[in-house]
Amino acid sequence: MRPILPIALCLLAGPALAQATSYTVPYGLDSTPGNNAFSHWSGGRVLQVVDMSNRTPRALNQIAFRRYQSTSTGATSGALDVIVTMAQCDWAVVDTVFKNNWQTNVVEVLNAKSVSIPDWTVAPNPAPAPFDMVFKFSKTWVYRGNSALVWTVDYSNSTANGRSMDRDYGTWNYVGGTSLGTGCGSYGDYLQFWNLGSASPISGFHLQVAGTNGPATAPTFLLLDGSDSNLTVPGLCAKLHALPTFIFYLGASDASGTLSHRYLTLPFLAGAQNATIYTQLLAVDTTQTGLPFAVSGGQKVTIPSNTSTYGHPSCYLWAPGGGATVATGNFVFFSGAPIAELK
Repeated sequence: MRPILPIALCLLAGPALAQATSYTVPYGLDSTPGNNAFSHWSGGRVLQVVDMSNRTPRALNQIAFRRYQSTSTGATSGALDVIVTMAQCDWAVVDTVFKNNWQTNVVEVLNAKSVSIPDWTVAPNPAPAPFDMVFKFSKTWVYRGNSALVWTVDYSNSTANGRSMDRDYGTWNYVGGTSLGTGCGSYGDYLQFWNLGSASPISGFHLQVAGTNGPATAPTFLLLDGSDSNLTVPGLCAKLHALPTFIFYLGASDASGTLSHRYLTLPFLAGAQNATIYTQLLAVDTTQTGLPFAVSGGQKVTIPSNTSTYGHPSCYLWAPGGGATVATGNFVFFSGAPIAELK
């Protein structure tokens, strides 16, 4: 019963907030231009942003975008068919499957045809440009705070030419893992380690993990250790490489035994840079004759260093084609996002 009062207060105060105050995602860029362009709004795409830069509860009625500050050609006016979905999710694990990041408070706030978009052929003076590409919601959506805010724009049939929208992010270094051995049956795993640097002290490390040919619809965990144990455990169907010194729940595999690419968030630890870690997937598997678990072959990776001191606790993912379901290249781009204004 305790959450009811804050939510009720948010609902009461929300309309006033929405009328009086705007918020950018990432936060704090209302009058500051971004540091990079993002070519978008031609044909059809899905663009999703997950943001933890401002957890203030608020009522929202529209999302808007602005063009990048440099000279652009061919960014004429037009129209597109657009679906906007607002939701919240756990920042600890961000998935490359768009719908998997719609965990709570999921509302399709706009499903419109022929939404007009403005002409961006004239460069703003001075920068930044106004947020003049506006998608008004058909219903108010209330962000409840605490967990990450997720906005998803799915558009198609765009008649506008390509245009550069404003975005802002830091830099990252990432490196892929090296396989350690063979898992139970053909249970395989994948690992990349992303280091965003000290700009993101609570979320500067991200482990991109995935699994193939594992148990179907099975709760799956990541085991993480500082050495390769290479143990034969009685009743376990493959070698145990990573002892559960640290264990993280990743969610469940799908009906085919695939764990989609997802990014596990960890704090930035300067002293951990250049250290080698060992990981292994462990999934519940009641079909085993011994212990009711299956393990993957395991991975090792040396954490890359990064001296970057700029970035945001935000990320974005995208894919071409309206109705796309999985991010292009299984990539989630951390440390910033295309800039949107929510109010």
